[in-house]
Amino acid sequence: MYHWDLPQSLQDLGGWTNPIMVNYFEDYARVLYDNFGDRVKWWITFNEPLTFVAGYTSGGCTPPQVNAPDVGNYLVAHTVIKSHARAYHLYDDNYRDSQKGQVGITLNTGWFLAANGTEQELQLAEYTMQSTLGWFAHPIYSKEGDYPAILKETIANQSRAEGRYRSRLPEFDEYWINYIRGKMITDQFNIAQSWTLILISSSESLARSHSPEIIVLYNQE
Repeated sequence: MYHWDLPQSLQDLGGWTNPIMVNYFEDYARVLYDNFGDRVKWWITFNEPLTFVAGYTSGGCTPPQVNAPDVGNYLVAHTVIKSHARAYHLYDDNYRDSQKGQVGITLNTGWFLAANGTEQELQLAEYTMQSTLGWFAHPIYSKEGDYPAILKETIANQSRAEGRYRSRLPEFDEYWINYIRGKMITDQFNIAQSWTLILISSSESLARSHSPEIIVLYNQE
């Protein structure tokens, strides 16, 4: 349904940083289900969100080339996860019985391992997995929902250290936590693209690390 590029009129409203996109994406999904659902049985709401949110944080290689590091990407991901849930529930409530299809999301990730197996490296590897794959998968597929606890705690601590009054990571309220995970943990399919194997090593403490030090990259088939 979405592969990285919005109509300019929507981008002019802030693109995926604007929460109104949740409603607009639901409307868009309805048009697709109405017009193609008799033939299309496998729907993917978003392709590789980990990649396209970078377009709102560092310019990156994806639209819209907005430089809002460590803020824009979190706002975009928040809206995208909500939009995915809306499209899923719309299909589940109104189309699944007649069209017999499924709705999922394509998540991409690297696979992060500790170079030497030290406790510090293992913690950093776990945090990096949770702040990439877990960032999108945990709200949708875990039993408890919401962002991973380690991600929430780390970004909140970093935000306070920066003098901010609230975390740069937006919060899901109880309604959205339950709505996003919903029935998806039992009957939704998932496609995960794992595109690299990364060995990491860092002398920095977890609390001070925004991202791991990448030591070795191996391309993986």
